[in-house]
Amino acid sequence: MSTAANRNQIREARRDEYEQLRSIELAADSLFETVGIGPFDNDDSENHLSSAALVLVASDPPLGFIILDIVDGLPNILAALGAAR
Repeated sequence: MSTAANRNQIREARRDEYEQLRSIELAADSLFETVGIGPFDNDDSENHLSSAALVLVASDPPLGFIILDIVDGLPNILAALGAAR
């Protein structure tokens, strides 16, 4: 059971959560499609979570996440996704 502290927590993702984060990502992608954005190329062999410089999650268990990567030597947010509960 989540406590208020767990729901308000921003933390680094654990590798064992990546599959759950991928599910959140796919659900968010489908929401974009309902307003005419997409479909997105979701190659299951692509492992952008593991190759990211940093993956942060909101809450425990995760409700959403941000992928941070380095592009041209600068930090960039590649994805910021969330789910309401």
